[in-house]
This record gives sequence, structure tokens and C-alpha cells, in this order.
Amino acid sequence: MKRLLAGLFSLAALSFSPAAHAQTLVNIMWSGGAQDIIDDSDVFTGGTIVQAYNIGTPAATAATIGSLTFDAVGVPSDFSTQSVPFGTYTFAEDPGYLSSMQINNAGRFDIVFASLSDGYQTLLMDGAFAALPGTITLTMDSLEIGNIYAFQWWSSDASIPGSFGDTTATGGLTLTADAGGLGQYGLGAFIATDTTMAIQFESTNNLPLINGFQLRDLGPSTPVPEPSTYAALAGVAALGFVFLRRRRAA
Repeated sequence: MKRLLAGLFSLAALSFSPAAHAQTLVNIMWSGGAQDIIDDSDVFTGGTIVQAYNIGTPAATAATIGSLTFDAVGVPSDFSTQSVPFGTYTFAEDPGYLSSMQINNAGRFDIVFASLSDGYQTLLMDGAFAALPGTITLTMDSLEIGNIYAFQWWSSDASIPGSFGDTTATGGLTLTADAGGLGQYGLGAFIATDTTMAIQFESTNNLPLINGFQLRDLGPSTPVPEPSTYAALAGVAALGFVFLRRRRAA
């Protein structure tokens, strides 16, 4: 059984702006919608890794899935902070506070969860969330203007179904934390129009939950235009990747 990368999807009608500000939201196209968590082959490996993070409590550890290591990011679990910097990135919540929890009760030892690799279990066994009302903003720095980036994130609560609701990211992708018993992940792509850009996450029916994410550089969309051509630029090159789901043996 293999996961194949095939097909094309378009990122339409993006315009470059030479004067974009620090909180410019990505214009992201999500590929294939929300996907139920299955196994290590869920993890996208195209392009070149930029950053990968396991988001959790201050006790969180790095998670290695295949050859990819998700570095640990600890978020205080007492609603004491609105912003957590890590590397050149930042998680921020407004108007409420960030928190985290370890998902370590009965559901973690369920036979379905136990079938995942140790690294995948580590990635999913805790996560960060936000008080309501509010929105989690992930700000990413040091992007290359004109490059295509793949962004993948996970929302999983295998402990008590219903503890967390649906989490919706910029671009309209909604992940359900207990879907299929293990939660879901999403994969999308955007073109950097600034060196610093942001993705937002929110929930309308409970607490938004993020367990981890990765950012990968897929290379330039086109040669970066001269400033005089920005206003005339109306579209970008097509990006070719569509996940085909792995089928379990009968």
C-alpha cells in the first residue's frame, strides 16, 4: 500500500504586495479537505522541511515520525499567557489566553491509538488550545517571497470524545478532534507574499485544538518579479500535489 502524490490544483488570484504588513494572512488552498489520521504515511514529505513542531505542555518532547522530527513547543497549561514564541514563530491568542493539556487518559491507550507509531503517538498525546472567545494566530517569519509552501497541521483528542470541538483554519478547512477516534489533519499550500505571514485557528462550538504542524518549502512559483510588475501580477503557477488516502488491508 502506498500513498501517491498526483494531480494538480490551482492557487488562484493571488497578488503580490511589496508593502505587506507583519500580520498578512496566507491565502491558502487546502488539498483534499480534512483527512482522518491513519498512520505515519499521513505525514507529507514533499519539498524541503522548513520547520516542524510538536505543540503541547511544557513537558512535551520531540516527536520523530519516519525521518522527520517535530521539535517540542511547551505552552503553559494554566491560561497564563497570550503569546508563546518559538524559533522565528509565535503562537498568540486574543482576546483570551493560550493553554495546553496532556491527552493521557483512557483514550490514549485505546487499541486504535496504540496501533500508531511511538512518534505519532507523541505528536498527538498533547496539544495547545485557546480560551473562548478568541483566535489562535500562528505567525511565521523568514519566508521567501514568491516561494510555494506546504502547511500541514493536526487536531487530535483520542481521550474523551467531545472535549474539543471543530477547529477551523484560515482558508476554511475544519478539523474534528475526535473524528475516526483519532482526529484529523489538513494539508494545504500558499505562496509567500511577505517574509512574515500568519495562519489563524478558531472554533465556533468548543475549544480550538492544535497538536502540531509542519511547514515545507516547495520552491519558487515563478521568478520573483521586479517591483514594477507587482500590480500587474494576477495569478500564480499551479501546484501539483493531491493526497490519495491509504487503504487498509481487508
